[in-house]
Formats: sequence, C-alpha cells, structure tokens
Amino acid sequence: MQQVKAHLASSIRKCRTRTCYEHRPTRSFSASSNPRNQLKLDTKTVSRSSESPIIINSNRSQASIRHRFEEAQSDKNVVRILELCQELKQAGRPSQDELKLAYRHLISILAHYGLWTQLYATVNELMELIELKDMDDLLWATIIEGFIKCDRSTDVIYSLIISTGINIGPHTITALFRAAILESNLSQSILLLQVATASELLPQIPKTLLIQLAGSLAEHGQLNLAVDLLHSFVVPIKETDHPDCVGGLTRLLRTCVNRSDPQSTLYCYSYLTKNHPDMIENLLDDGLMIELLSLGSRHIMPDLALNVLSQLVRTRRKLEITHLFPTVIALCRAGGRMSEVIEILVRVGKELAIGTEENELVAFNLMVGHLGGLSEYRKLIQSNAQEEIPDGQPNEKREEILKGLNKSKQLCRDLLIKRPKNNQHERASIISHSLVNSLIQADLELHRPLESLATFKTYFSNPQNRSTCFIFQPDQHTLSLLKNAAEQASSDHRSLQTEILSIIDDLQKEISC
Repeated sequence: MQQVKAHLASSIRKCRTRTCYEHRPTRSFSASSNPRNQLKLDTKTVSRSSESPIIINSNRSQASIRHRFEEAQSDKNVVRILELCQELKQAGRPSQDELKLAYRHLISILAHYGLWTQLYATVNELMELIELKDMDDLLWATIIEGFIKCDRSTDVIYSLIISTGINIGPHTITALFRAAILESNLSQSILLLQVATASELLPQIPKTLLIQLAGSLAEHGQLNLAVDLLHSFVVPIKETDHPDCVGGLTRLLRTCVNRSDPQSTLYCYSYLTKNHPDMIENLLDDGLMIELLSLGSRHIMPDLALNVLSQLVRTRRKLEITHLFPTVIALCRAGGRMSEVIEILVRVGKELAIGTEENELVAFNLMVGHLGGLSEYRKLIQSNAQEEIPDGQPNEKREEILKGLNKSKQLCRDLLIKRPKNNQHERASIISHSLVNSLIQADLELHRPLESLATFKTYFSNPQNRSTCFIFQPDQHTLSLLKNAAEQASSDHRSLQTEILSIIDDLQKEISC
C-alpha cells in the first residue's frame, strides 16, 4: 500500500505542476442571517398529515428517531420530515446528535426538491446552532450534496471545512469529488486527490466514483494519472462491487480512444476483455470497435489491433475493407503475428471484394510479415545489397526468417488445402490468392527460386488431380512472380529456368483464351 500511495502521489505532483487552482468567487455564509429567510425548526408551521401523530418523548430512542426520519426520507415526504423536526423540538431540548440527524434529513429533502432558498437558509440556521468544528462527516457531505443537486458551487463549503482544521472524512471527500467532476474542475480534482491520498481515504471511496474521477482526468488529458488511479484503487473489479463499474470502465475506454492515447486505451481494453468478456460484448458497439481498430493500426499496436480484429471476427460483425486492410498491414509490418493474420484472412476472405491494386498491396505486406516484419525486411534488403555470406557460414537471422516463413507455409496448407470442406471445388477467394502469392514472393526475396516454384505447384499445378478445398487460378501477379523466379534461376539452374518458362507460356495461353 505504501508503494501504491507513493506512486500515485508522484503522478499527482506531476499533474499539479501543470495545472493551477482556479479561484472562483465564493459565497460566504453570514454569522446571522435574515430570520425571514430561515426555516426555523421550532417556529415553522406544518399541517398534520392524516397519519397518526408522531410522538417523541423525553425517553426517546435514537434508533427509533433515525428509523422514522429514514422512512420519511425514503418516501420523499417533506411534510413528514418537518413534522418529525417539530416533534423533536417539542419533546425537549434535542441533543447535538439529534440536531445533526434532523438537519441532515431536512437538507437532503430540500435538495431533492430543488428548494435552494430554503436550503440555503437552513444551512445558515444550522451553523448558528452547531459549531463548525462539531459538524461531522455525514453532515458536511449532506450539505455538499445539497449544493450539487441545486446546481450551486461548493467552493464556500470547502473553504469552511478547511477553516475548521479537522481531517476531511470519506463521505465529505466523496461529495467534494462528485462536485469537482460535475464542475469539470481539474485543479480541484487533483487537489482533492492529493488530500485523499495523504489521508489514505481513496480505498473508502466508491469505485464507481473513482472511475468517474479517472474519466474526468482523462478528458482533461491526465491519462497517466487516470490509469494510475485505476490500477491502484479500482481493479480488479469483483463480483461484490457495483455492477456499474464495468460500464464506467467502458465509458473511460471511449474517452481514451477519443483522446487517441494508445497506452491508456490498451490498458482499459486489455483489462475488460481479459476479466469481463461476457459483460462487455454488448457494451462495446461497432463504432467503438472500429475506432479501436483504427487506433491500433495508426500507432502500430499489434496486440491491441489483433485483439480487436479477432473479437470482431469472432462476433461476426461486418468488416469493411477500409477497416480491415490498415489493420492487416499494421500487423504484417509489426511482425510476429502472421499465424493470427492468416487465420483471420482465410476466415473472412470470402466476404471481401477487393481490386487488383489492393490485392497486390496486401500481398506485398503479407510477404513483409512472412519475413519478420518491416524492420527485419529492411535489414534483409540491406544485406542482399552487400556481399553474400560464404557458404557454410551460419546466419542466425536468416534461419529465424526461414523458420517463420515455413510456419506460414504450413498454416496456409492446413487452412487452404488439408482442412476438409463440404465443397471440394469451391473457387478460392482473392485474398487466398494474395496469401499464396505472398509466400512465393517471400522465397524470391530470399533468392530461393526452387522453393517459390514448389509453392506455386502446391496450389496452382493441376489442382483437379488433388483433393483440395479450393481451386486456384493464377493471376497476372502470379505470372510476374514466376518471371522473377526464372530470372533468378537463369545462371545456376538451367533446367529449373526451362520448367518455369514453360509454365509461364502455358499460363499465358490459358489466360488469353
């Protein structure tokens, strides 16, 4: 707990240095107010209800009084609460605890009906009867909540609390936090957060309010502080916590996405999907999911992009090319995610209608992914331009790339050929052709024309003679790749070159027909 407290305090200090407290004009309470504006408990005339009169004698029970007030408060019965106050006064000099109880319920009911003039006068009256230092946590909190419900600034109340020199209680600081959030007062929120951290009050504040506070901080750009607050005092959300906590985190996630902040977005989304997958399925709408997908693509965040894309595919939500392709390209360039990318493309490929240019763009980026990602591909291009490594000398990086490429080849064979389908002669989708072409192109980048020809034969050579799930038809991009393979094989593999050129000739005749 000490480490958590120190970490959060450090984050708060950083935010405090970037914000300044906004001094607002405050309204001070007078020591004595105009009697005509006061709601005097001992002089206010109220009409009797049809119910039995409430009798509170000198031997009155605190529990009984509290129960009667709570019952009237539950019914939102302002007349009955006034009757209880009168009966309490008539039964003898009320104790300080009884005064606090009566005024707490009276202020609460006046606030409920928005009776600001009466509420203000009642608070003035209360402060004449009870010294500020003797007012308790619940009473201060009730006054603050009353001001909030009447849409009034709570600055004057906070100033009075500070003037007493007493420690702020959990109910009071909860109400102050709520006021700061509703007023969108960042400096006040950070100041209260500093006080609550120093007083170790944060564990006593409802998690729903802490999530709202984190959302308010995030809206003002304090995303690191918002995540620190969540990590330290909100998660994990347990079954005993308020059910609105998960919904609150979802709203916070939307704020993080709107702020286009990748780290806070990843934190919130990862927690929700790992710990509350069933609950959030209906909370994350298509619009938010697409925004998440776009953010993951823009910031090259493969974990986030892949997680969102997988969920969209799993829940059978419709994906447009404009949403899918940027994500696939980002995943390919990041490297290390090709197994998932291949599975997703095979799964949704039939529903995608793409053109020639898009097809070649996807094939190129898939090839980059097979070779380890954009960074590794650049290194490969640079090494190809340099002197070749002597035969027999180990090249660990190349071996690692080949291992990844072979894994992609095996997965494509499993998904496109070996996996049984109901229709054994179904035409392959365009995206499936892109996958195959990318495998051929990857071998050519590694100067392996023989392997590229082997991949070509696996998918394009006499498919009717094999038990295959899809029928592949070579396209112009495939022919271009074969020509590149023939050029690479020209010096050392004459027979291979002849075979490839023969295949190209046959394909060109077939296409022209």
